[in-house]
Amino acid sequence: MGVSDSHLTRNLKYTGRDTAEFIKDSLFPSLRDALTQFGASNLYAEVEHIKIIVKQLQGYNQVRLDRKAAGALTECTVTAMEILCDESAGANSRLSVEHGKHGWYYIRTLLPSERKLHLLRSTGKHTNAILAFLEWSKEHLPQFVKHRLLHMDISEN
Repeated sequence: MGVSDSHLTRNLKYTGRDTAEFIKDSLFPSLRDALTQFGASNLYAEVEHIKIIVKQLQGYNQVRLDRKAAGALTECTVTAMEILCDESAGANSRLSVEHGKHGWYYIRTLLPSERKLHLLRSTGKHTNAILAFLEWSKEHLPQFVKHRLLHMDISEN
């Protein structure tokens, strides 16, 4: 998880593949590695599945970003991450695009390893909830899980 400067100029029309390419090309190298490298490094552990979540942007008056531009910028960011997944996975991969009751998913499965680059959109409700309590959860949830009762009585329902 992280935040970085956008490098985008104000009043730009946030549409088109060239804007998506600019977003992709402006990623910090360490962030690009985190989003595309499955192998272990001195910064990251080896993984089989990389999940990229693009949070839906809202309009922000302080940076003169209205709701329409925020939606267009979100779509360009999704396109940028699709391009990144496609380039990273290469030709020896399988694409799966799903529209289901749990949202939209863009999944590139690398063959034959079955490693996955998983892209999805989020309105931020769950992401914000997790981030707000992340440190507290890390500290307190292991003890809760360890000492929880197997069955609840009627007063705990």
